[in-house]
Amino acid sequence: MNFAKPLKAIGSGLLLIWLASWAIASSAHLVRVDVSGGGTVIIVNSTEDLANSTNYDNHTCGYTSGAIYFPAGDGKCTLRRAILEAGVRPDGDRPISVQFNIPTSDPNYNASLQVWEVQIDESYEWELDRRFITDDGGQVTVDGSTQPGGRSDGPKIMINTNRDNLATFGRSLEVRTSDNIIRNLGFIGGGQIILYEGGNRVENVWMGLTADGSGLSLASDATTQAMRSMARGGIILPNEASDNNEIVNNVIIGAFERAIRITSGGDNNLIDGNTIGLDADGLVPSPHSSGVNCTRELDYNGSFWYGGQGIQVTGSNNIVTNNRLAGLHMPQSTNDTPPIALEISGSGHTVTGNVIGRDVANHNVGVRGQGMLLQGSGHLVELNTIVHSRNGFEPTDDGTDFDTAILTQSFETGSGKWITVRKNTV
Repeated sequence: MNFAKPLKAIGSGLLLIWLASWAIASSAHLVRVDVSGGGTVIIVNSTEDLANSTNYDNHTCGYTSGAIYFPAGDGKCTLRRAILEAGVRPDGDRPISVQFNIPTSDPNYNASLQVWEVQIDESYEWELDRRFITDDGGQVTVDGSTQPGGRSDGPKIMINTNRDNLATFGRSLEVRTSDNIIRNLGFIGGGQIILYEGGNRVENVWMGLTADGSGLSLASDATTQAMRSMARGGIILPNEASDNNEIVNNVIIGAFERAIRITSGGDNNLIDGNTIGLDADGLVPSPHSSGVNCTRELDYNGSFWYGGQGIQVTGSNNIVTNNRLAGLHMPQSTNDTPPIALEISGSGHTVTGNVIGRDVANHNVGVRGQGMLLQGSGHLVELNTIVHSRNGFEPTDDGTDFDTAILTQSFETGSGKWITVRKNTV
């Protein structure tokens, strides 16, 4: 660590206080720094989610508040503890940056891939929340790229949200505050990112991919039922306060849930530049690149490509632009509705520049279900490309009149309520 800049930036009186606080932190083997005037930095130094801890609800990395919150006695700063501390610190300590500095000697370092796999015990709630209802909370950035060393072609920090491979999926990261940033991380194990409030940004996150980015990582292989749900995962905006969020440049495959979902009235959100149903290179790997297999089987079949489900949007005035969706497919029974690439309802959404059914190498992979299902009113749907979408319930329906690029189900009439669909390429 380079101390030159902070030492020069503070006076001699404050210097002694700063050194004393650093000595206390160092004696507990904590790696954390309070940045005067610039908020707080919390540095994660372990991939573990310690099974012998009985205080998941109040162990922090270095913050003490009476008998309620206190540093763990083992001196380790885990991601769970860092997230907890970031939530319960007072507003005066914000903004807060959660960074990483995990050694290569850590038991969950993968030397061949140069990634660290952070473990999350799925048995315990994992959330970023405020300490008191009167606090603003939020203003927390969690950035995996802060980890020194590691690879440059994908997230250095992969988070296993299902440490014990339970058939009930992993633990989701529940974000219950505003103005947070989650970036440059990978999620496996089926846990979702759930944004309950507004002004958050999720970017450059992998969800449901193997650590090397080449394929689907199951949430669990504990049972046939668990495998049937694949990676689960996805970025979810579940309620009316889920407004003004930005979901950009993420890679999501194998989501049993929608890859991205806005429900219950989230407004003014941006969904831009995401890749769904494809690997980290934007492809469906061979031998599936010529087209997704649409055979209807209830159980997971490792010989098929499963890109999962697409994007669902409700609420008002959301923007869905420049996303690429291909290879969407999931285990299904005969009468289940095939996954739809874009499901748009609500009012006033802008849906432009999206590519459905074609990977980045221009292979016409297709999607298993409809290209778009449009409901509601006042949407603008233009300049999208849809290749080889389907609507039939049987593999033999492919290439017949059952194929559907855009299906509109709107019963609104009058000025400002029409759905405008134009300049799309099918």
